[in-house]
Amino acid sequence: MDQGTNQQHNCTRKQQIIEAAKVCFSEHGFHGCSMAELFSQSGYGAGQLYRDFHSKEALINEVVKSVATEWRAFLFRQLRSDTTLSDLLNIDSAFWSGWSQREHSLLLESYSEASRNEQVRKILTDEEEQTINSLAGNSEILNSETQQPFSRAQIRLLLTIIDGFICRVVYDQQLNENELLRLNALIFDSQPIA
Repeated sequence: MDQGTNQQHNCTRKQQIIEAAKVCFSEHGFHGCSMAELFSQSGYGAGQLYRDFHSKEALINEVVKSVATEWRAFLFRQLRSDTTLSDLLNIDSAFWSGWSQREHSLLLESYSEASRNEQVRKILTDEEEQTINSLAGNSEILNSETQQPFSRAQIRLLLTIIDGFICRVVYDQQLNENELLRLNALIFDSQPIA
């Protein structure tokens, strides 16, 4: 096998292990999933898995990076100038199409892990900054009321609300209308947020 083919094979194996880990971690959590379950789900033995990931923590970090990158890509696909807060808070809205329960679980698990793991916290913080920078510079995503780009503070608040929604994994359809109106004014008001 030549070097290019070998690298391709290694990359494919590593991605298969990450995808298998996502399945296991979404079902059992990062720390509830055993290495035996990872071996079984991935179809690779300990030697093959540890060749690519020297520890379970290294695999967790790669899964968090993958989930965070997928989350940013999802936001860029779904978030448009006509997106409303109601869209964000309604799990059945078009905004959430394509974001599965498994992805909800993995993002929630990632945020939970960030509260106790500095490496995971840094991964998520770096990804959030990339998201904010990209959204702030995206001329397609404008405040529908002012037709002005969202400020970094507005984007940060919007992401906080979305992240909070993900963390709650809300299926509770009893939204407080006054709270919804207050949050809508905070995000979509033309006044910059301090």
